[in-house]
Amino acid sequence: MRESVRGIIGRANGLFKFDNGWTQQYADRNRNRFDGSGVASLLLGFPVSGYINYNDTYYRTWPYLAGYVQDDWRIRSNMTLNVGIRYDVQIPFVERWNRVNSGFDFNSVNPLSPQVLAAWTLAKQQYDATKPKYPFPDPPTELKGGKLFVGNGPRRVYNTDWTDVQPRIGLAWAISKRTVLRTGFGIYYRTATQSNYTDGFSQQTNYSPSFDGNITVANAGFTGPNSLQNPYPAGLVQPTGQSAGLLTNAGLAVSFDGHQRPIPRTYQYSFGLQRWLRGGIKADISYVGSQTVHDAMAENMDYVSLADFQVAHKDNSYLNRKVPNPFYGILSPTADFGKSPTFNAESLLYPYPLFNGINIQTQPWSRYRYDALQVRVERRFFGDRRAGGLLVVTSYTFGKTFEANHRLNSWNLTEKPVHELSNYDKPQNLAISGLWDLPFGKRRAFLANSTRMVRAVVSDWNTNMIFTYNAGYPTGWPNAVFGCESYFVANQTHNQWFNNDTSCWKGRASYTLRDSGDRFAWIRNPGRSTVNLTLARTFRLSERYAVQLRGESFNTTNTPMFAGPNTTYTDPRFGRLPIAQQKLPTTGAGVDAVDFLEGASHEQHVGPQQGSTTGFTARMNALMNFPSTSGAMASTSMPLPVRNSRASSIRYTRVGSMSICSKPAAPSLAR
Repeated sequence: MRESVRGIIGRANGLFKFDNGWTQQYADRNRNRFDGSGVASLLLGFPVSGYINYNDTYYRTWPYLAGYVQDDWRIRSNMTLNVGIRYDVQIPFVERWNRVNSGFDFNSVNPLSPQVLAAWTLAKQQYDATKPKYPFPDPPTELKGGKLFVGNGPRRVYNTDWTDVQPRIGLAWAISKRTVLRTGFGIYYRTATQSNYTDGFSQQTNYSPSFDGNITVANAGFTGPNSLQNPYPAGLVQPTGQSAGLLTNAGLAVSFDGHQRPIPRTYQYSFGLQRWLRGGIKADISYVGSQTVHDAMAENMDYVSLADFQVAHKDNSYLNRKVPNPFYGILSPTADFGKSPTFNAESLLYPYPLFNGINIQTQPWSRYRYDALQVRVERRFFGDRRAGGLLVVTSYTFGKTFEANHRLNSWNLTEKPVHELSNYDKPQNLAISGLWDLPFGKRRAFLANSTRMVRAVVSDWNTNMIFTYNAGYPTGWPNAVFGCESYFVANQTHNQWFNNDTSCWKGRASYTLRDSGDRFAWIRNPGRSTVNLTLARTFRLSERYAVQLRGESFNTTNTPMFAGPNTTYTDPRFGRLPIAQQKLPTTGAGVDAVDFLEGASHEQHVGPQQGSTTGFTARMNALMNFPSTSGAMASTSMPLPVRNSRASSIRYTRVGSMSICSKPAAPSLAR
């Protein structure tokens, strides 16, 4: 299989960001959440950042190869072993016109090295002659580093991962007539998603809000250089292609993908028991888990050393003092280091001072883990057809999801990736669903002998109810210093989800390592519970065709659902839940036209688009039965009354105005 993808234009019209930075009392730190205002900064015309893209297009193609072998081995009459192995090869892409970077060269001497070092040496002599508190940083022997491009070597920018062998094994054992054990293990590989970089072909011009480390603003108001009227007085960075070589983006922050790119590997495993209990109850209990390794992680390889950082923590002026800029007049005025004759001394202490940070995006160190206990109980009521069929399913999951995919301080190589709860961890998940063919009308317990008109109205109705509850996601941990005893509050309310007393929080001092995680492990966003209802009527036109009239209600009880609290300690709504709900109650109606014959499924949508509160959908779906579902949270699997066909079943899930059909699950050995 061969795939291709084309480029995008990015922010061709530009973007500006405004926050409270230029209107707070002190330039280098924020005192509290009332210090400064983003709206005031906007009215004054003082952006805190901005950029505009000048992007080229690209055309990339890559092949994908895969093969698998699978077999079922019936060891005994009550035991089946399923074994298989799959092998994938995801060959990296080739860009048709070689418009792509190929890593970063840390060893070659940059062509600007002699000129910059001469200016650096002169600046040091002049600066040190004034006998400052801290001397001018010593110049390196050579200035190294620069972007690489494809063309002179291999055209594929990543090494092919040839190790994607994926064994799978599963066992089903009927321990008794009423009990089945199932277990399995498998290795899976994710589809590669890295697209690399196109520096030189796609250029970004950054707005300069300040020339002295955000101490004073760079513009004088709404007019003049660096104002909103003329934000880029030196013009836009023009694409140079490969012609600039190692000079590409000199003086700017750069990112790159390394040639090593192992495909992320996931280990999945499960163990479960299924048993028929008294009273026609079917119970399942399972442990499921997965671990993902070799996922990509970013690392800043061009920042000051930890020793210099610790000196600056005691005395900020060690790094943020203003010194002559040896790059000024040599680098383009559109580059970060070419815009001002002075800048912070910090920039000259980088390992590769010709660049304003160098980030590799493909370090294969990220890890994820998920463990869960899953319980499912199913009971069918009213075995007599006259009473109507009622199916009730209760499912519960207790799980935990961890991740270790970044450092809190990305440049600190002595720091391990932070191990913490994932931002999508939900430990408690409960779902109760019921499907009931109502016992009214023809051949049912009630109104079966009523008039023909009454039977025509009340027959063939069914209703579906789904109740779901999910625990909240972990609440974000504010990036600030907490000075009180406890993060908890005695009475958690909408306006105080955690301790948001302004006297307890203050800004982190300059050159301070972050030591708190990204999110709390013991404070969570609000949980969510919903009730969705469906009432449907089936009109059978013939043995082959039928039409279904359906009415649906989502969040029928109008239960409010809120996102997590604001965690920006400088915001007036810090620690409070948002005012607006994330989901409102909606209702809908629809008509489903269904063909029961085997064949390919077809769907056509007419009327309002998905997301409308009302609308009609016409569908033609093959091999479907009508006890269907409501909302997006439940499904049912039932044998189909297809004439002159083998016994089969299909799983049908209704999601809004979409229909999703999947292949039948393996038959249960516990029947």
